[in-house]
Amino acid sequence: MILLRKLQIWCRGTKKPTRGLDENTLDKLDKMIKFTLDIYRPNGITVFLENNSKLDPIFTDTYEIEKIFRQNEELEFILDYVES
Repeated sequence: MILLRKLQIWCRGTKKPTRGLDENTLDKLDKMIKFTLDIYRPNGITVFLENNSKLDPIFTDTYEIEKIFRQNEELEFILDYVES
């Protein structure tokens, strides 16, 4: 949890353009995810990424999602369901 919390804080502190993450930020995120997976997966722990921030959203377009998840196939994604 601590490492994932640091990842959330890092993402929150990253300057982003108004439309999604820039390529440099995506590359940094990719490296952090790979580092996290290398620590937890050998111990049988599944790593999830959740996009629930309204202030600093990530994965706002399909390119961002596709880039990260194609490079990190063991990463899981949590989607929030909101009933209207």
